[in-house]
Amino acid sequence: MDGKAFADACDIGLEAEFGLIAKSYDIDVANITDGFTMSALNGTFGTNTQNLTITTTYDTDGLLTYHSFEYGADTLVEIFAVDSTLPKIKATADLIVDHDYTGLVLNWTATDAGAGEYAILMDGDAVVFPTPWVSGTEVSYAVPDGLAPGLEGTEYEFTINFGDSRPNRPNVASDTITVFVRPAPVDKTIEIVIVIAVVVGFIAVIAVGVVFLGKRKR
Repeated sequence: MDGKAFADACDIGLEAEFGLIAKSYDIDVANITDGFTMSALNGTFGTNTQNLTITTTYDTDGLLTYHSFEYGADTLVEIFAVDSTLPKIKATADLIVDHDYTGLVLNWTATDAGAGEYAILMDGDAVVFPTPWVSGTEVSYAVPDGLAPGLEGTEYEFTINFGDSRPNRPNVASDTITVFVRPAPVDKTIEIVIVIAVVVGFIAVIAVGVVFLGKRKR
């Protein structure tokens, strides 16, 4: 029985099933997304002087996710199911790029029954602030061009935190992609010129020495 059929059946037969008709009780049951509401207007449930409303929702496995009992504008009971499941993440593998890279994009995809918000940090500093995400939908981040490679190459860490929609204390799953920027290739031309200059200078010194020694022998 689907949710609407369940709500319709309760709305029709609930009072009769529990003998409430003779007491002039009137309970309305309505289907809502993932659950139902039960309500009784002022004076239709015994001596109530305010509207009564019960709201209940379930997940796709039929497990309770939310329950509340309201008396008029006051919420007397509110229960959130404790979700202890972390979002699951698929991500780009660690990367090694040349010093002059451009257009580098990192991708993550997370799944969770109740998606919340994500944030991205670069070496511990926030570069994307809390933003809503959708389960199963890829999240992309364009790495700024021109990250300094240093003399021996430099690693940069990009960490994403996916939080779910659990109230007050969301479950957070994290993933870090490391990007290694290779150093720029060394210009060998200068080294070759220096070597040639040294060799030429060495030969010149030897030549001068030979000439000097030759004159002394005479």
